[in-house]
Formats: sequence, structure tokens, C-alpha cells
Amino acid sequence: MADDQLHPAHPDKRGQLIHWAANYDRLLSLITLGMEGRFRRRIIESANLSRGDRVLDVGCGTGTLAIQAAEAVGLDGRVDGIDPSPEMIARARSKAQASGQDVQFQEAGIESLPFPDHSFDSVLSSLVFHHLDGPLQQAGLAEIRRVLAPGGRLTIIDFAGGGPLLHRIVSHFSHHASDDHSHSGSPIEQLILEATKAGFHNVTSAPFRPRFLECLSAEVSSSA
Repeated sequence: MADDQLHPAHPDKRGQLIHWAANYDRLLSLITLGMEGRFRRRIIESANLSRGDRVLDVGCGTGTLAIQAAEAVGLDGRVDGIDPSPEMIARARSKAQASGQDVQFQEAGIESLPFPDHSFDSVLSSLVFHHLDGPLQQAGLAEIRRVLAPGGRLTIIDFAGGGPLLHRIVSHFSHHASDDHSHSGSPIEQLILEATKAGFHNVTSAPFRPRFLECLSAEVSSSA
């Protein structure tokens, strides 16, 4: 079967597709209390990225995290970013060019990652899974599991269950800026169960900062 049949070019729209790329950076500044750079560095540290790693940022948005990941893995590494929003990808490419970092961005959905099996050592995803309904979360985790190499690592940063007032405000604006208003994303606790079902090992969660976020970490068995 041809690769384009396995991985359709048109991403699924069951998640929340955000078109307002310029204002998205302002929203991230609000979520991170004006410390997005520090927030992104903490994600890199949590993922334990090393020189030479192959990294995929799923739902890369405007590319800030992927660009910082490229700095962490160095010239011997590789970083790709995917997002279903063409506006996000365009802004990410512009930011990468301005930074001088070699990051490959392309429009794609989490349920159909356009990469061969075992392509990456690490997959990152920040503030994405709460946009996805249950079936799309499951499909996305299965695809991430597929593209991770044996011994690979998954790091998800997202809102903790419940969440304070700021979480609710951000969710409100997210819903009004997206194509799908029927979102029913699961909290981190549910993602732990789904990641385990998808075949991940050592699936754990820990508090993150800002304090209304959590970090899910998972691994692919080295014998996979």
C-alpha cells in the first residue's frame, strides 16, 4: 500500500483547529504567566533530550518548543513539528527561519502522522490533548507509539483535571477560536490509562509549572 494511502494528506478535524496563529503566542504568554521561554525549557528538561536525538513535536503550534528542542539536540539531531493548522505551520516556519534552526514543519493531524515506524527517539506534545475528543486521543497515542523507536519517550504537558479559573478562561477562548465546539478531552488521569492501552510502559504523571498543568511521561519498551 502506498504511503499516501496509509497517511492521508488531509488531517482529521475532530480536534480543535486553531487559525489565529499570531494571537496564539499571546495566549501562551497568558497561560505561562509571561514566562513561555522558561516553560518551554522545563518541557525540554522533562523530556531528557540529548544531543543527536530525533524529536517530533505533535501539535507544534507556532513552533517555539520545536525550535528550542532543535537547540537541545544539536546539529546531529533532528526535529520535526506537525500541526493541522496551516496558519500555525506558516508562522512556525517563519520563526524557525528567523532563529536559524533547522526544523521541519508540516501540516498534519495527530491521527495520521506522516512518518515511518520508529522514526523518533522522543515525542513532545504541549497543551494539545485537551483539544481532542476521546477517540482522537486514542488514535493519536497509537500513532505516537508507532513512530517512536524502541526505548523512545513520550512527554505530554496539559491541564490537570478540574483546573483553576485561568484554565477555564483559556478553555473558553480556545473553544471559541476553533472549528469544533464539542470537545470532550480527558484529564491526565484518563490519558495515563489510554497510553497504557496503546502499549506504553512506565506511564507516570507529575505536577508541572504553572501549577495547573501536569506532565505525563511514558516509554516504549527497548525490546519493542
